[in-house]
Amino acid sequence: MYRYILFLTLILSLNLNAQNFEALTSRIFFNIDLKNHDTTLLSELRSKPGLVMDRNDGWTSYPPTTRPDRIPWYRSFSFSSHPYFLSEFNTGNIAVYISRQSPKVVGVSLKLSFKSAPKFDSVYNNLKSLYRKYSSKVINRPNLARPYEETKYLTANGKDYVIIATGKGDAERYIYVAYNYQGYEW
Repeated sequence: MYRYILFLTLILSLNLNAQNFEALTSRIFFNIDLKNHDTTLLSELRSKPGLVMDRNDGWTSYPPTTRPDRIPWYRSFSFSSHPYFLSEFNTGNIAVYISRQSPKVVGVSLKLSFKSAPKFDSVYNNLKSLYRKYSSKVINRPNLARPYEETKYLTANGKDYVIIATGKGDAERYIYVAYNYQGYEW
C-alpha cells in the first residue's frame, strides 16, 4: 500500500510539473495554445492586442534546428508590453517557425532586450528559477564566453523543451526564450 501511494504521488508530481511547464511557457508566448502545431497559430498571435506583425520574415537555420532538410520559415511579431513580464524592457519580439515540408509550426521564440542590468538580472533569474522548478532535466551549454549563457529545460516527457539564452549586443543585454515541439532537436 505504501509503495502504491509513493508511486501515485510521484506520477502526480510529474504530471503537475508538466502542466506547470506548459502553463508557464504558454504565458510567456502571450497565452498561445502550445498543442496547436497548425499555422493558425499565426492568426492567433495576430489577434493579440499589443502584437504587431513585422515585415521581417524569411528562412533560418537556427533555431530550432541546424539540419539542412528542416530549415524553417519564420514570421515575427514585435511588442512593447507583455502581460507576463511586468519589468520594463526596450524591445520585444516573437518569432514563429514553420516547417518547409508541411505547414506545421515547429517552434516559437521570444527575445527581450534590456538596457538596465538590474531589470535584466531580475527577469532572467526568475525565468531560470521557474523553469528549473518545473523541468525534468536541465542542461547547461558549456564553453560559452560571458555574457552569453544557454540552458535547455526539458519537459517531463523529455521531448518538448525550452532554451533560455542570454547575450549582449548594441549596448543592450537580451534574453532569448525558444520553445520547440516534439520531433525537432536543437
